[in-house]
Parts: sequence; structure tokens; C-alpha cells
Amino acid sequence: MARQPLGEFAKRIEPSDAKPLTRQVEEILRQAILRGDLPQAARVHPVRDLSRRFNVGKSTVARAISNLRREGLLSARPGRGTYVVTRPGEAQRVISGCLGLVWDGSASSLHEIPYYGRLYEFISVQAALRQQRVLLLPLRAETSRFHGLRHIATLEQEGHIDGLIYLVNWRVQERLVTLAVTRRLPLVVVDCCPDSRRADAVVVDNAAGARQLTERLLQLGHRRIALVTSTQDNINMRERVQSIRATLAAAGLRAPSRLIIRLNPPGLQGGREAFRQLVSLAPTAIVACNRYVAAGVILEAERAGRSVPRDLSVCAFGSANDAVPGFDRGLTVAAFDLEEMAVAAVECLGRRLQDAKAPYRILRVRMFVRDEGTIGVAP
Repeated sequence: MARQPLGEFAKRIEPSDAKPLTRQVEEILRQAILRGDLPQAARVHPVRDLSRRFNVGKSTVARAISNLRREGLLSARPGRGTYVVTRPGEAQRVISGCLGLVWDGSASSLHEIPYYGRLYEFISVQAALRQQRVLLLPLRAETSRFHGLRHIATLEQEGHIDGLIYLVNWRVQERLVTLAVTRRLPLVVVDCCPDSRRADAVVVDNAAGARQLTERLLQLGHRRIALVTSTQDNINMRERVQSIRATLAAAGLRAPSRLIIRLNPPGLQGGREAFRQLVSLAPTAIVACNRYVAAGVILEAERAGRSVPRDLSVCAFGSANDAVPGFDRGLTVAAFDLEEMAVAAVECLGRRLQDAKAPYRILRVRMFVRDEGTIGVAP
């Protein structure tokens, strides 16, 4: 159907302290649809035309149209424009069948970190099982101009993505959360929680995993337990340290601050350096924040003539699907399944698409201790 004349409904809007401009545009368009001024299947005028007629910015009109799509009054057809739905009021939440997967870095860096590369693959498989596609949306530039928040906003405005899954490598970018909330775009944050608690999140059950690992060490007679963590201030690091300290306190022990080493970055070399800092303090067990740090601790301990686990027990946190390249030995870990995390993320986004007003939730993926021979009885 051709576009309808702009008509009287598209009147100029004057700024008002009582009501935001976006809300005013929404109400005018909503009433035009419900009255029939914009009939069913009619194509809505381009944003630039409505912007001129309403006397507001194009971004204001775009946000209003986006919100009405979320209500089910408008439907975006990628490459063809925005239309009034055939049955006004009927929710049409799944628009394109495409999920945006937001990544903290550049496109190539995703696969340089095996943990996130595998998680991306698992999410893509889970989406495909639900007849959905995944579009990778890097936040940082490489050679392409298609990156960052502006690109994500454009895709959402044009109806190319139904929702976002955000893989967090460092800290949550709250600007992305604000973008999603403002545009009513469903968002699930993976492996971290936004400080604002304005989005669903999927994280591992850090407290339970750290408690299980610490209790196993206590059962083996360890009393001087060191912790090698990261300078990263995110939910994973905080919860693990807090849980280890709480478990030790429940056993009548404490973790002296000198037995807690914070690394940046937390990698293989950092693990080697951490052992050199701790060796004079004679811990009987070292808990590392990831497999790479643990591997560095083991390699440096053995270079110094220590046997693992006879002289020193070493364990870590990590995915059950991960491994350290070039380190061909087993490692005792508090583990979690990346595929389980991917399933939780896709299902959580699906529920949000069905019920946009549901309370935000934090889903926790279970952790379990996988003993592969690097912890033993305290010497």
C-alpha cells in the first residue's frame, strides 16, 4: 500500500516540560493508527519527513517508531520501510529472526580468545535451533565502519535485529544498556552483570563454585590457601574472592591480604610472577582465577623444583570446554559448561521477547569441581 498523506495528525510539536518529545510523537502516531488515519498495512512516512513535519529531531522520531514496533502497532520490513500492522494491537515482537551478538572488541579478536570464540559458536547453534540467525556486532573498529553503538542503533531502527546478547570481556558498557533500555530492545548480558541492573544477565554460580573448591582443599588438610585473582572489578572476581573468604572464615581461618595476588593481565606470565611472589609465604595451595594463571603457577613451581600436587596444590576456575594451548596436562577446576551458558542466554532473550515488562533476572549457570590431579593432601 502507498504511503498515506501526512494529514492533520502530523502536526508541529512544541517542546514541553511536562512530556518528553519522544512520548509526544508516540502518542500522535498511536492515535493516528487507532483512529484509522494510518490504516492497516499503510507504509509510514520516512523518518526525515516526519521529523520536518513534527519539528523534532530525526532521532526522536526514530525512537518513537521503534517503541511502537515493540508495542506491536508497527512492523519493520528490512529494506522496505515501516508499516502499520494488519491487526493493530497484536504483538509482532519477532521482526527479522536475527539476534545481534555484541562483542567488546573487534571482530577478529573474538576468535583469538578461545573462551569467547566457543561461546559465540554455541550461541549461534542454539539460535539456529530456534530458526534464528546471529549477527556479530563488534563494539570496536578494525577495518569496517560497521561497528559500535551507532551501528547497533541503526540496525535496530531499521528492524534488522530483534534483540541483543552481549558478551562481556572486561566491564559492561552501560551506554549499550542505556541504548537498549531507551529503545526497548531486549538485551541479555553474558558473563557479567550491569551495575545498573537494567538488563537480564547470565553468569556462572561463582559463590557455589568457589565454596566447593575451597571445601575440597580444606578436606585435604590445607590451611594456608593463596588466591591469585585479577585487577578486574567485575561480578565474577568479586563473588569468587568473597566466597573463598567466607568459606575459610566458616572453618575458623582467614585469607591474609598478602596471600591474595591481583594480576593485570591475568595470564600465563602473570601466573609465573604470582608464584614468585608467593613462594616465600609458603602456601600449601594456590587457587587461580583462570586456567592460564594456574598453568603459569604450575610451570614456575616445577621450574623451582616443586612437585604438583605433592608439594603444592594448584586449582582454578574455568569452562569445562576450555584448555591452555601448549599445556597438555590435566588441571583441577571449578568448571562450568559453556554450552549451558549459551542455552541460558538464548532462552532468556526469547522470554524477554515474549514479555518485555517482566522483571530483570540474573540466571546462574551451575559450577562443579573437576579433579584432574593437581590438588592433593597438604604437605
